Amino acid sequence: MTLDAAATHFDMAKAYQEKGQYTKAMESIQKALEIQLPILGEQHLFIASTYSCIGDILVDLGEFKKAIEQYRKAQVMMEKTLGRRHPNTAIIYGSIALAMHYDNQQKPALRIAQKALQINDETLASNHESTLVLYNTLGLINLALKDYQAALDYFQKALEMGQTIGEEANEIVTNCKNAIPSVCLQIAQDLIESDKLDEAEAKLADVVKVATEYGNEEVAEKAKSLVPAMWLQKGAEALKVKDFATAAPALAKSLAADPANGKTALYLGQALSKLGKVDEALEAFNKAAENGEADAAKAQCGNMFLSKASTLLKGGKYADAIKAAEQANSYVENAKAFLVIGQASQKLGKNAAAISNFEKYLQLMPEASNANTINFTLGALYQGAKNNAKAVEYYKKVVNDPKFGAQAKQLIASLSK
Repeated sequence: MTLDAAATHFDMAKAYQEKGQYTKAMESIQKALEIQLPILGEQHLFIASTYSCIGDILVDLGEFKKAIEQYRKAQVMMEKTLGRRHPNTAIIYGSIALAMHYDNQQKPALRIAQKALQINDETLASNHESTLVLYNTLGLINLALKDYQAALDYFQKALEMGQTIGEEANEIVTNCKNAIPSVCLQIAQDLIESDKLDEAEAKLADVVKVATEYGNEEVAEKAKSLVPAMWLQKGAEALKVKDFATAAPALAKSLAADPANGKTALYLGQALSKLGKVDEALEAFNKAAENGEADAAKAQCGNMFLSKASTLLKGGKYADAIKAAEQANSYVENAKAFLVIGQASQKLGKNAAAISNFEKYLQLMPEASNANTINFTLGALYQGAKNNAKAVEYYKKVVNDPKFGAQAKQLIASLSK
């Protein structure tokens, strides 16, 4: 057998490998090696190339440790024949690094790939194809190590170089276009986990742009969904601990990114109402109502105006308190709103209005803790209106009350004469 026969088997192995017929490829390359070894000996560069080819086929077969063994044989020959700083030796280093990556030996893979790149930088033109392969390999290794920024940098370098090389770089260019959007998304997710949401939002905008450009709609949609989700989470958590100043802007950003989210609008309204921003809160509650949260929005509007009414009552702004309490009732009737109206009306000397609202309050909350106080007050108001029969009716309700009982009995006796 001659070296020409070995070359034929070598070429056949390459052809079978390209077709994905790896078993046949291995049979052919082993025949080439059997012919070469007796003729050339262990230290010939042709033998190194054959070992490297065997390593490549083993990688395709998923036999990564065996592949590394073959690459190491080639490495020894290359280092002895060409030296450790030769670009062909660097190619073997790169093959070892990639096989180690597939075998989940990421840290040693990183070291040897960086060594190969350093050799290329020193010995080859900046756009050499072997450097392209190393950029892609380093991208894969750093991705596995979760150093996403480093992975992105290498994939971007590989993409940029590959687009200048031509068709022979198409596979790596395609790999980079598949990898870059996902890596960018992971960087954005890390920023979210670090609570750097403004930076994350900017990065997610980049993700949408690059994913759309490279035809990765799944990643683009995921990036779009993360913007409202991250702000909603931050806002909801702040709302839960009553940090309304933090909650409101976060929820506003979430709603801006997802305007049809009724729950977000509801939360935003709650935060704004607690900050005293009534008009803005109403706008948010209206949006919530338009997007499936009508009942909850009405209840929140009622609570907001009731709170405002109570504050106004305490501040002696009785007319404004009445107006706010009436607004509260316009959304959902609330016993406490009627109580505020009754109390404010009494302060303004509008006793008829006070009576009707106190009575409404007791209809809705007959077992209220202050029921006896209101009953006694109603008795006094009716007495002042010269309606003794109604006054007696209400005084009788509190005859057994420790606070009002004795006085009520006296008044009943006086009014019954």
